[in-house]
Amino acid sequence: MLTLSLAEEGHRYGHIASLLVEAGYCERSKIAIKAILQRLGYGRGWGRSWTPEEDALLTLAYREGKSLTPLLTRLGRTRYSIRWRSEYLGLRGTHAMRDGFRGGPVWSDDDIATLRALYGKIPMTELATRMGRTKASLFTRANNLGLVHGYQKPWTDDERHALKRAYDNGVAFADVVTALGRNHAAVHKYAQKMGLLFGRRPRCTPPPTLDQILAMEEIPGDKP
Repeated sequence: MLTLSLAEEGHRYGHIASLLVEAGYCERSKIAIKAILQRLGYGRGWGRSWTPEEDALLTLAYREGKSLTPLLTRLGRTRYSIRWRSEYLGLRGTHAMRDGFRGGPVWSDDDIATLRALYGKIPMTELATRMGRTKASLFTRANNLGLVHGYQKPWTDDERHALKRAYDNGVAFADVVTALGRNHAAVHKYAQKMGLLFGRRPRCTPPPTLDQILAMEEIPGDKP
């Protein structure tokens, strides 16, 4: 699950919420994110203090390039705890296995260059397919590199008309997002720009298509 994956990467709840919206999921509060993670058995806390002996074992693993996974059992620590301590001790980047617990392919210099060149230039789904990685992996790496996602394809007249007609005819916002095939946050932002506040509405099963929304009655009023 993406929420759990981002949490184990060490992101704060508020940032997780932002990344999920950018990935196309519904907007959620920090409290909601925390509740979801708790249901999945994930929790955060300060826990017990790290001892000098544990720090020495962690430092040795980085210095000799050994896998960090055995430390989970030996130290009785979570992956998040070990990652946090590694950063606290300044060990990030000194470990020979620089991607730590990652099960996917190691990020090469060429991968980083591709991400820098294309992130925010093409849709995330297309970029993930091209690079053979998950969108969660791309979001995490881009965040670490300080990259900002700014991709948004231009809105067509049909999409603008569909948004207005869906609003006038009581279509649920989530169904509009599905019909448009766009990012949830992008549609929400554009709807606000048009002065359309959908609120809570019942969803349709199955949800209407874009053509079905365009065929709905046009309510007289301001043009979108």
